[in-house]
Amino acid sequence: MGTRGIAHFDPAALRTQRRLAGLSQDQLAAAVRAGSLVLLHRTHVSMYESGRRLPEQRTLCAMASCLGISASVLLRPAPLSIARIRLDADLTQSQTAERIGVPQSQMSLIERGMAELDPQGLSMLATALGTTVEAVRLALHAPHTKRPSCS
Repeated sequence: MGTRGIAHFDPAALRTQRRLAGLSQDQLAAAVRAGSLVLLHRTHVSMYESGRRLPEQRTLCAMASCLGISASVLLRPAPLSIARIRLDADLTQSQTAERIGVPQSQMSLIERGMAELDPQGLSMLATALGTTVEAVRLALHAPHTKRPSCS
């Protein structure tokens, strides 16, 4: 498997979701090309589904959008993280930052465990993500791995 791309990508999930959508590899590639600036061909979809290639973030997000699913559906389960909770809530990093009143760069630091939140910030983030303060606390203290953001 290549070194570039989304590390937690799940090839089987892409194949399953594409089939559930009733699309061939060609049809998914055409839908992505028509609906985004991503240049995707059937051979790329085939390589993603076989695990021979990892999609980059914008490709993952474009495929998920065409399949009508959250990008997180195309990822292997990972330890609880703020980014994972945010993706499950179908929010971009920028949208989340706006909801809690911080710059997007600060939200990025929070997601990577490089910035702390006070109790009010924890509460605001939990509300923005539609989860509990305890879930946010657990996610903030979980090991951090780079996860995609469709922002």
